[in-house]
Formats: sequence, structure tokens, C-alpha cells
Amino acid sequence: MTRDEILTELMLQSIHMRTSFPFFFEGNISRKQLNNAKARFAYDVEESSVIGLYDTTVFTSGKEGFLFTDTAVYIKQTSQDPIKLFYGQIVSMEITGSPSAKDSDKKLIVYLRSGAVQHITTTLIHKTPLQAFLAKVSGAAVSIPHAQEKPPAAKPPVQDYAPPRVIVTPVRTAGAPSEPAPQTAPAQPAETAEEKDKLHPYAELLNRCGKEMFTTSGVFHKRSAVPAQIIKNAKAVFARDLVPERVIGFYDTTLFKSGKEGFVFTPDALYLKEVLSTPVKIVYRDITDVSLTDEPEDSKRTINVTVHNDFCYKITSLSIRKTAFAAFFEGSRRNGKAKR
Repeated sequence: MTRDEILTELMLQSIHMRTSFPFFFEGNISRKQLNNAKARFAYDVEESSVIGLYDTTVFTSGKEGFLFTDTAVYIKQTSQDPIKLFYGQIVSMEITGSPSAKDSDKKLIVYLRSGAVQHITTTLIHKTPLQAFLAKVSGAAVSIPHAQEKPPAAKPPVQDYAPPRVIVTPVRTAGAPSEPAPQTAPAQPAETAEEKDKLHPYAELLNRCGKEMFTTSGVFHKRSAVPAQIIKNAKAVFARDLVPERVIGFYDTTLFKSGKEGFVFTPDALYLKEVLSTPVKIVYRDITDVSLTDEPEDSKRTINVTVHNDFCYKITSLSIRKTAFAAFFEGSRRNGKAKR
């Protein structure tokens, strides 16, 4: 995986990894935090390789926690020796603990190629999303719990880190009878193979990030299921040059779901209109940098999207989850750069 892909994966999984402590990503890690991490547990880290810090100290000093780079993670748990895990050295992992315990109370066991075994026991991080991140970037196998640790049928494991429910407009399957629906968009001509190839990377990215990006205050319409009237309203209010056939998703944040505010996704750009704000169009290939402010609560963070002319768009909407949305922007920036 590339550095950008690892950063995107970390942003997505960080939403579920964290308990009550904040995550910081490259560009938002303070000099004090980085110096303290190097002094306490990441002695040999190359600063240019750092992509994220999960700071588990009370005063965000950086003296304990998880320092992620593009090749390894440095870990300092309370009253334990520092750990350094190279992603490429991880062979397999398993989570152990009582089935009725919270995910953060369980233990993550990591098996390395050298034969060494590392135990991550801190209760300040959720183990399943951490394991998912490490498995993704290392390609390591994930073991199921031992037989004696499997939960009884009447007591399923607690999933306290589960992502929130997202309201999604269902897509009618091919061949299904049409139902009368005045607002349903008219059928579009079949796409050519070339058009599908252009849409695929962004549709796949949106499908993956979308589960984490949106709150339940809005409604997300998948591609081909966006009502025609909503598209018409969006074009009239904030997406005047929008080509309806290019829409791959629409997140409607209006009270009565009129489509006059929200986020319209295409393979080329994002159109957005927040409450009492001017309309914005962000072209993916123009993005040069994506960063997040470091407020502990995700909803209070601001996404800073810088484009090629050094202009910075600031996204503050309370209808989205900022960390996951930043991951979408980072992935879109990477795709747009690849197409230049």
C-alpha cells in the first residue's frame, strides 16, 4: 500500500479505534507531542514518515499512545515497555477476552515473523478496528477466538464500536417492475465500458467511506436512485453546471429533503451547500492538501481542503463525520492526481 492509502485507511479506522482520546493526523501533530513521543517510546522514528498519533495522555502531551507511520506503529501503554510493530513483520493476530467484555477491554495478540509475540492490552483503544487496520496494511491473517472464548449463544459479543446507521435510498434491481414514483429519475442510457472505468474508483471510494461519513440527520441517495426533483433543485441552488448522468451519490441535509442543500458527488468534483453558506465546488484534481483541526470531538473539527491556487475551503457541517470525510477527500485527491 502507498503512504496515501495507509493514511486513508487509518483515518477510516480511527473513528472506531478511539475511546475518549483524540486522534491527530499529519499536519496537526504538535512539535511538543512529537518530541515527547520520540523521547518516551518512538526513539528512532523518522518524522517525515509519521501519519498519525492517537494520544492517550490526559493533557495530550504525546508521552503515551500510538504513533503511526507509513511502515510501523510505535506503542506506549501505561506501565509497560514501548512496542514497535513493523507492518511487514506481522504474520497473524487474534483478539482474546471475555465475550461479554467491551472491545476496549479485550487483548490484541500480534504474532511476528521473528517468532516474537506482542500483547496490546490497554483499555484506551478498541481492539477490533485496530486489528482491522493492521491486517489491511500488513496483509496478516486474523484468527478467530479460541474455542473456550467463544460467546454462549445467548450472549453475543458487545459491539460498542459499531458504525452508526446510515439512511440509504434503496436501488431497484434490474428486471424488477417499475413502481409509480413521480420523483424517480428517468432511466439513463447504458454506460460504455470506458465510462464505467472512469466512475468506478470514485464510486468504490464513496461506497467505502460513505458508511462512516454521514450522520442520520440527512439522507444518502445512491447513484441511479437520486430523485429527479432533487437533482433539479440542486442544479438550481448550488450545482449549476452539474451533469445528472455523472452523479454517483447525493447526501441531502435539508429538513424536508428537498435537495437544496447537501453534498453532490461526481467522479470529477464535489458540490456542497451548507446552511447559510455560499455554494462550493471542489475539483478533486485541484486538491493539494487535506487536513483536520484537532478538537477532541469529531463533529467540532474543521476540514481544510487546499487547492492548487493555495485557496483553502473550510468545511464545518455538523451533518458529516469529519475524519471519514477527510479520508474521502484524501482518496479523491490521490485518484485525481493519478489521472493528471
